[in-house]
Amino acid sequence: MAIDGTVVDVDAQTFLAMTQSPRPVVAIFWSDNCAPCKAFKPVVEKMAKQRSEKIRFIRINATKHQQLTQRFRLRGVPSVLAFKKGKQQSALHSGLQASAFSRWLDENVLKN
Repeated sequence: MAIDGTVVDVDAQTFLAMTQSPRPVVAIFWSDNCAPCKAFKPVVEKMAKQRSEKIRFIRINATKHQQLTQRFRLRGVPSVLAFKKGKQQSALHSGLQASAFSRWLDENVLKN
């Protein structure tokens, strides 16, 4: 499975394993019928390529994996959660443009 530089689709079981990484993991919760999710997708893919040496990106379909959305009390998509060594570090409950998402990653993922 290719990981670095790509956004990997995961299920609930894989999610738990991936978020245990010592490298920061950014988890994007999305849904098929979500227009903001579709607009945010290319931004996430661009950041995954640009930040491949420091951050791993995973994507979770919130409709198919509702147990995870309930666990993290997510009320909408897109939602972004950042993890390091299995612990949630930060959360973002909307999609952003590339420059704003890049700043959010710098301030909330790479600083922790």
